Amino acid sequence: MSNSRNSIWLFTLVVVLSAPIWWYPLSTYLTPRYDDILHNDQAPSVRRFVMKYAVLNQYVNSRRQWQVKADKVTSSETEGDLKLQKVKAVLYDEEGREKSRFSGNEGLYEKKKELLTLTGRAVVFMKESGWTLKSEILSYNIKSQKVYSSTAVSVVGRDVKVKGKNLRYDMKSKFLRINGRVKCDIS
Repeated sequence: MSNSRNSIWLFTLVVVLSAPIWWYPLSTYLTPRYDDILHNDQAPSVRRFVMKYAVLNQYVNSRRQWQVKADKVTSSETEGDLKLQKVKAVLYDEEGREKSRFSGNEGLYEKKKELLTLTGRAVVFMKESGWTLKSEILSYNIKSQKVYSSTAVSVVGRDVKVKGKNLRYDMKSKFLRINGRVKCDIS
């Protein structure tokens, strides 16, 4: 019994006294290597952020193109993309006048595609024509100035109400196309 106690005590004493010899090589071996990460030529990781009650403006050639107000803006994993909550957006024409209004419960702005997608009671109001486009999902391509929806839509005008399965609207040519079981009420 005392022999086993002595050997455990002796082993502990040898480990402690020989620590200066083996401690440094073992600690350098077990230390994580950051050199590969720090000197890698890859792009740095995307920084994420959250803003509450944000107002975002986009200007092109010193002219305001559109303004987005959101209760919450979160950056996404893809650089430049923004996730929006409780969105209200205003699109302006070349003279700086309000052209149309967009709103939705949630939204996603994809910078590379220049696409604003609104979900959850998405509404677009066209000021000039007086039309209101409603759907669960509406997408607006900023570059081509087209509104798309692949879900059930409702278009309400001054004396007309049109329902259908999907929609395409070109804001430049003012061409509206509604497909799939179209129902039109004229008053």
